[in-house]
Amino acid sequence: MTSATSVEYPTPANWQDFERLSRALLSSVFKLPFQRWGRSGQRQNGVDIWATLRNGRIIAVQCKGRSQNFGKPLSIAELDTAVSAADSFPHAITELIILTTAADDAALQSHATALTLQRASRNKASVAVWGWDTISEHIGSHENVQKTFFGHWFARVSVGQRLILICTTIALVTIGAGSLFLF
Repeated sequence: MTSATSVEYPTPANWQDFERLSRALLSSVFKLPFQRWGRSGQRQNGVDIWATLRNGRIIAVQCKGRSQNFGKPLSIAELDTAVSAADSFPHAITELIILTTAADDAALQSHATALTLQRASRNKASVAVWGWDTISEHIGSHENVQKTFFGHWFARVSVGQRLILICTTIALVTIGAGSLFLF
């Protein structure tokens, strides 16, 4: 049997659903409420959602699922642009996580690590990239997110529904077997 953590969940259909899923997932992963930064159409300083940890550190998130190019791979140049934009956020970010609907990419993750090392000496936020493979693994580890966004996959058949299915199957088999004797 496949475990929930090894399931490849389908990517959301649009950037709005991706942002909602991201907010719920990060809230569950870090066990604190992430909130939207501004609204669509406002200057967001490269941040879609954010949270302040109990120790005062700030995690900011940029969701790279967008109206144009939704689901397309993220380039290194786009990663650099996202990091530069987040540097204008009005609060000191400790960790910047870029979420993308594209598959995990070693080149992007390596670049994010290099950026983190470069930025450390200037006391700038660390950078991480979560591709869809990583996001799916996190979804699989958080049942509340699974049920909210993928509940239809995990619907269970009740005892009553099973009895109806069994009785219907028996009736159909009995009718089918009876009709064989008529010919």
